[in-house]
Amino acid sequence: MVITRELRDEIKNSVSTCIASILKEDDFFQRIAQKVTDSVIKTLEERISSLEQKVKEINLSNNNILADVKDETAMLKSENDLLMKKIDDMEQETRLNNLRIFKLEEREGENLNDKVIKVTIIPTYDTDVLGYWVAENEDLLAKFKIDLSPSASRCTINLQDHETSCSAYRLEF
Repeated sequence: MVITRELRDEIKNSVSTCIASILKEDDFFQRIAQKVTDSVIKTLEERISSLEQKVKEINLSNNNILADVKDETAMLKSENDLLMKKIDDMEQETRLNNLRIFKLEEREGENLNDKVIKVTIIPTYDTDVLGYWVAENEDLLAKFKIDLSPSASRCTINLQDHETSCSAYRLEF
């Protein structure tokens, strides 16, 4: 079919009339506004839904990380407690060979690094030997207020330094 000028003018007039009649309708702009609003709302709902899904995934990931951190913290605390106990046991074991000295009085200005001390072990389990030694050193024991009662310790040590000929002190080891 051949479109003539008259046909084209008629189509143009028909379209213009149709558009004019549509534009004259009161609800035309409301319908356009509603369609635009619906389109915007739909787009926003899709984006919100997508964001909500991402937030859920992030929360799940954070909860998993938090659980891992709590597990790791509990494991490290347990391991730390075990290591602290081992250290304490090792320290206690090293103290087995330490000496505890009782009644060794400090003197003002005394420097123990400069003091030379000889140590002699006197067994207290042999009361005859202890009695003989105490009898021989009674004056020094009284001078230094030293108690060598056999029930006080498993052994007693005699300390000699350059300032006194013999000063005895009770030691435990």
